[in-house]
Amino acid sequence: MKLKLQLFLLGWLFLGCRDSGEFPSAAGPYVYYYINNQTSRDLFTSGSFNSGNDFDTVVLPYGMTTNFIFTQAYYPEFGKPSASLNLINLMDQDSINYKVVYSQEPLIDSLWETHDYDSIPNFSEEHWTLTVVDSMLQ
Repeated sequence: MKLKLQLFLLGWLFLGCRDSGEFPSAAGPYVYYYINNQTSRDLFTSGSFNSGNDFDTVVLPYGMTTNFIFTQAYYPEFGKPSASLNLINLMDQDSINYKVVYSQEPLIDSLWETHDYDSIPNFSEEHWTLTVVDSMLQ
């Protein structure tokens, strides 16, 4: 009986420790995405993650910067917007429906600005902002 248990545990150990051939993705910093709405009207945002899941619609008051997504980035891309987000729609709302007035699909990283909110280097957070002005809207 003792020998059977030892053989079972030994086999389980070898099978459980096999190399899967995949490099595990390492969790990176927390990432905050913002829209700086410098237009003359309130906007709404919707879109989707690269995983295919949609994120909630968020109100973007004009003249304000609003955090609309908080997520964790993964190696090797870390916090670049295109590494986490697939689609961003900015919408206007009339009395009945939303109307898309700006869209990024795929995301264009060069339009997003990265920055720190304090003078202390913080490797556990990244902040990315897309500034939107009236001339960008349809």
